[in-house]
Amino acid sequence: MVRSIGRSRRRRGKYGAIPAAYLGRLYDSTLERDVAAHLDLLQKGGLIRSWSPKGPDETQPSWVLLPQRRGQRKTATRPFIPTLRQVIYTSDFLVRLRDGRERALEVKGVATAVFNLRYRLFQHVYPDVECRIVRSVEEVLAAVS
Repeated sequence: MVRSIGRSRRRRGKYGAIPAAYLGRLYDSTLERDVAAHLDLLQKGGLIRSWSPKGPDETQPSWVLLPQRRGQRKTATRPFIPTLRQVIYTSDFLVRLRDGRERALEVKGVATAVFNLRYRLFQHVYPDVECRIVRSVEEVLAAVS
């Protein structure tokens, strides 16, 4: 039996997504990497002004869907109320279009129930912000035009 030595195993995400790198940046999936490459081509072609991926070092905005709620201790006259964390939504990409508008792009291979709820909440709280879901690289051009 021959065993390969030194072969590294890529750690998959919860839904089988394999992290992939593009221009020195690690993306959560190969689909996100391909969308980033496609956005680069669209920027070089002049169809979009700029784009930025999500990450702590970027200027990617986060939208607060539900603010933090402080809890209260139980007393003789009022019940215990737990502290709730704030719910934040950060899109995968933020695209600045040629006319100056900004559009959030969310890359999804598998849309979970939690994402669907957050997305609907985002649309309700921020109706003026455009957010598009991209399920394949072919949908990127339609999402930014």
